[in-house]
Amino acid sequence: MKQIFSYILPALLIGIYLTGIVILNLQTQKVEVEEQINKEKFKGELFRTFNSIEEIKSFITNYRTQLRIHDVLPFVESTLDFASRQDHFTGYLLSQSDSTPSYYSRTNIQVEGVDEPDAVKTDGKYIYISYKERILIIKAYPAAEAKIISEIKLNFDKKSNSSLYYQTLLYVYQDKLIVILSPQYMSMLDIPPHEYPTLYTIILIYDIKERSNPNLEWNVTIEGKYVASRMIKENVYIVTGNSIYGNEVKLPVIFNDNNEIKVEPNDVYYTPYIDTAFQISLLVHLNVINKMIKYKGFLLGTTNTVYVSLNNIYITQYEFSSFWLRENINPNKERDYTIIHRLNIEDGIKYEAVGKVPGFVLNQFSMDEYDGYFRIATTSLIVETKLFSSREIVIPINNVYILNMNLEIVGKIEGIEKGERIYAARFVKDKCYLVTFRVMDPLSVIDLSNVRKPKILGYLKIPGFSTYLHPINETHIIGIGQENWVNVKISLFDVSNFNNPKEVSKIVIGNYSNIASSEVLRNHKAFLYDSKRKLFILPFLISDSKIVPTFVSPSGVAYGYEQIFYDRVIFLVFEIRDKLYIKGEIVHVDFEEITKKITERRHVYIVPELMRSLFIEDFLYTISFSYNFLYTVTFFNKLKINNIYTLEEIKEIEF
Repeated sequence: MKQIFSYILPALLIGIYLTGIVILNLQTQKVEVEEQINKEKFKGELFRTFNSIEEIKSFITNYRTQLRIHDVLPFVESTLDFASRQDHFTGYLLSQSDSTPSYYSRTNIQVEGVDEPDAVKTDGKYIYISYKERILIIKAYPAAEAKIISEIKLNFDKKSNSSLYYQTLLYVYQDKLIVILSPQYMSMLDIPPHEYPTLYTIILIYDIKERSNPNLEWNVTIEGKYVASRMIKENVYIVTGNSIYGNEVKLPVIFNDNNEIKVEPNDVYYTPYIDTAFQISLLVHLNVINKMIKYKGFLLGTTNTVYVSLNNIYITQYEFSSFWLRENINPNKERDYTIIHRLNIEDGIKYEAVGKVPGFVLNQFSMDEYDGYFRIATTSLIVETKLFSSREIVIPINNVYILNMNLEIVGKIEGIEKGERIYAARFVKDKCYLVTFRVMDPLSVIDLSNVRKPKILGYLKIPGFSTYLHPINETHIIGIGQENWVNVKISLFDVSNFNNPKEVSKIVIGNYSNIASSEVLRNHKAFLYDSKRKLFILPFLISDSKIVPTFVSPSGVAYGYEQIFYDRVIFLVFEIRDKLYIKGEIVHVDFEEITKKITERRHVYIVPELMRSLFIEDFLYTISFSYNFLYTVTFFNKLKINNIYTLEEIKEIEF
């Protein structure tokens, strides 16, 4: 009997184990089967449009019921940015008339030929600055003659909603100044409870043949929250979003001057991919020369990040997995995804492909189109059970995917630097440079030349992390980041040997006594690179202090001393030779500047709202708008012009 039992017991255990595997596999395949059913329903008609508002409502209701979810909170901030470029030259060399400079900088863009909006623009002779409700046009060249020649005042009606402010972005194309007004709430608390107010994106096109007298010639207003825009030659592409709450579906309206264009249900595309939130996204194409408007609508989840090449626009959305809402989960199968929609813009707007990859993208630099393939770097979240414990923990892993033009995955590398997340990414031709971080800063070099078998060639681990990577040539990359959270670290990486990248030089600005920050850490448009002179310029806010007398008698005798804390607003000019050097600094706000405007003896903390730099020929122009937010608000707004070689100050203009 014992002998029989000794055979039966192992057989029972094996049977239970195999049964468990079968059940587990059935559970983990459930989501994939559901998704396949959705795709089968759309087979042959992947890019459909709706026939009526009721059909849109029914579509949304069915998918919400399928996921058993309710509305998510409105106005979750999304970042739509546009993509990556292969040419990292930052100055124009043009054949122009003698009166117009031939070498000047532009906005730090990524795709060559695809312009990005910013608060400061130049055409090589004039500078255009948007700040709050003003647009200044400055004659910038020759530098000695620099002056404000005109001002556009943007008068907003804030009676209906005083909690709104407008972010103002600019493009300049030939004799056209394009102004985009993006409505923003001061904070989430400003949104009235149980109210979903309508927001409008306003595009104003000015004729600036006479820079001293700009003339408004076209006004296009789009119902919806501004998400992003780009400009290719005379064509502006704008993405807006209209969230859908409850069962109320309202299609957006476009106002072409005084003419109303209603978006119809058959203008709105949809796909089998579902999400926990829905919004109507509009892609609007404006030709600023012939005043032509084209548009397409898309029923998507919350739009996340966008990449634009010269021929395609890739709109992504984050597909939030419902497993986070359930107790019994298998997250390694039921993962979060990024959905990618490809729109061809060579001739009109054509919806051509849709695909998905696991994980979510960090920002615009995580995507790229090169040689007929789309590449994307993502961070995924997986759940693992701790060793010798039943406790589950969420762990990030990082991935790079290569997709064809049908947005099908043809190559991938997954599980890069487990336990860390992506802090910076940059694609350069057939290479990908990836920075992940938890304790150390690994810079990974990934070879994408074999699209079906990408591989890691080498990596470098150094203290801190980089949040922005800027290739300056085929063998060197500048990294901007932090080392210990109170400073800004500027690194020069040598990647001439892909298998062994090196940090050949670094400069750290700031310490625990003088905390430093730079807008470049979160906005690449604040970075200026001059490839001809091998200079780059970064804006900084640095805390400082000064020991001053408590009281000075009429005879000049000091009595007692105290420490005054304040902030400095400066631009540092870096030079690249055998290593990194600080060439000098251009000071916009320091203790002397503060004491000129603030006579009370107190601590002064500065908030820099805008800091930009540009060059025209041999002159460096630095612009800052900042204020002191304690006690009486005091503004420090100025443009400084310096010789780019000697940094000698030429002129200063206050706003």
